Amino acid sequence: MVVQRTINNLKDRPKDERVAVASGISFVVVGVLFLGWLVYFFHEIKTGAVSPSFGGAGQQFNSAGLDQAQQQLNSEGKSQSDNLSTLPDQTAAQQIGATQQMQVVQ
Repeated sequence: MVVQRTINNLKDRPKDERVAVASGISFVVVGVLFLGWLVYFFHEIKTGAVSPSFGGAGQQFNSAGLDQAQQQLNSEGKSQSDNLSTLPDQTAAQQIGATQQMQVVQ
């Protein structure tokens, strides 16, 4: 009865007031739904029921392939670092050889 009387009173009011009342009611409904979702969401996080699932994207990563690529990069990195550690010795030897040749030429 109270709701029916309120609706009848709103029908008699101007359109602007009816739109304002409808907007207010919709904001209240959306707010209540949002608060309910927040409570539910944080409750699920607190209990640990939410677990990440990557679906199809997670299946695209092949862990064996990633491990193999990582091992290959590590082995290449070691061989390059070995080459870099012998570089000063090679350069020094070349410089000594060049100075000896220059002395012989003079």
